[in-house]
Amino acid sequence: MRRQLTRGWSGPARDQFITAEPRWAPAAQPLVVSWTMDYRKLRVALLAVAFVFVIVLHFHAGFSLGVSLLIVLVGWPLGGTLITIDDDLPGGWSNPNGTVRPAWLEAPFWGQIVGGLAFSSFGFAVDAGVRSLDGLRFLVLALAAGFLSAALFTRRWWLLSGVLLGLPAVWK
Repeated sequence: MRRQLTRGWSGPARDQFITAEPRWAPAAQPLVVSWTMDYRKLRVALLAVAFVFVIVLHFHAGFSLGVSLLIVLVGWPLGGTLITIDDDLPGGWSNPNGTVRPAWLEAPFWGQIVGGLAFSSFGFAVDAGVRSLDGLRFLVLALAAGFLSAALFTRRWWLLSGVLLGLPAVWK
């Protein structure tokens, strides 16, 4: 019986390498599945939990939809960041040698916050009535915040031109 050192996706490692024989064997594949799929699943699960909290705050606690979205999608991340900000600084728990840049100094973190503002603006539009003038202002503000959030996430700065769509929302 042959000893198997490691297993890949399609069988033992000895079957994954091209040998000197005339037959062909598949090339070696990485043993670790890409972490991006697990990371995406985790983000979707956390977003689902956040929306469950929004529903509980809206229907059980009696907050308006916009306020519920603002508490969960903006207040929760900002509050958690402020509570643990000392851990991210050099010498802190998460950054003992000072080589890791904190997430709150990166654009995607602020894209998440602005995305939460976009969702909460949409919630305020629903609260005000989408067909009313105030509701339309909140919808335009949500659209502009969505463009800003997308620009911060993807670092495609041409998306910032969509923020100009939100300028009419500030005039009354």
